[in-house]
Amino acid sequence: MIHAATVIAAEPVFTVENIGVLTALILAVAGAIATIIGALSKAKLDDKAELEKDLTKARDALAEAEAQHARDIARYEARVAELEDRLDARDRTINKLDRLVLALRGYIARLSRHIVDRGDEVPPRPVEIDL
Repeated sequence: MIHAATVIAAEPVFTVENIGVLTALILAVAGAIATIIGALSKAKLDDKAELEKDLTKARDALAEAEAQHARDIARYEARVAELEDRLDARDRTINKLDRLVLALRGYIARLSRHIVDRGDEVPPRPVEIDL
């Protein structure tokens, strides 16, 4: 058995119509890819703009918080200085009163001795003196 070989001539694949269709397909795919990339870029730019806006708001809030903190510190430092001045004034008053109490006790002791030396009786000591 001998087979007859039939040769079928294939049509060329790269015809003008096929190249046109292939070019249109490549352009369509490239356009779709460009659209997707553009949309992603726009979304990234929108996200970046929103993040920058949020960052600006956060920086403004931080600056306001720092300013408020500085005002609070100044107010508290003024209050501490005022309280220290009052405390110093009270210390001076207490020291003065302590010296006065010591001087008066010495004076009372001398008066009591003078009364006893004259032969009189010293009046009883008030309870408030021993406080």
